[in-house]
Amino acid sequence: MRTCFAAAAAVAGGLCVWGCGSSASSNTANPAGPSLTSGPIVVIDVVAVAGPASLRPNPAKIVAGQMVVWRNLDSVTHRIEFDDRSLDTGNIASGTSSAPMPIVRGGPYHCRLYPVFTSGTIVVVDGHQ
Repeated sequence: MRTCFAAAAAVAGGLCVWGCGSSASSNTANPAGPSLTSGPIVVIDVVAVAGPASLRPNPAKIVAGQMVVWRNLDSVTHRIEFDDRSLDTGNIASGTSSAPMPIVRGGPYHCRLYPVFTSGTIVVVDGHQ
């Protein structure tokens, strides 16, 4: 009985580690134009301090109310803020992510720490598209 439980715990732990690992697809180039991102949480990667190429996807196309997380894959800290100041992630250290945030309306955003060099846009669409 203990052997069966230990084996089940090892498999479950392995699946958790595998499921939380990084994805090779997160390093692929951004496709031309916005693409609709579906699922309960949208992840936007911060990859550099390089203008619009700093964020993937950019623009990010989501459904109103969808949760968004910014994941910092860069080597420096970032802090995402909408240009109208309606959203602020707080500092996101290298290798960490922001808290999930519901996005009701889109618009341009930037990194508060590198505002001229790191910018993106979220496009909010009707969920029936």
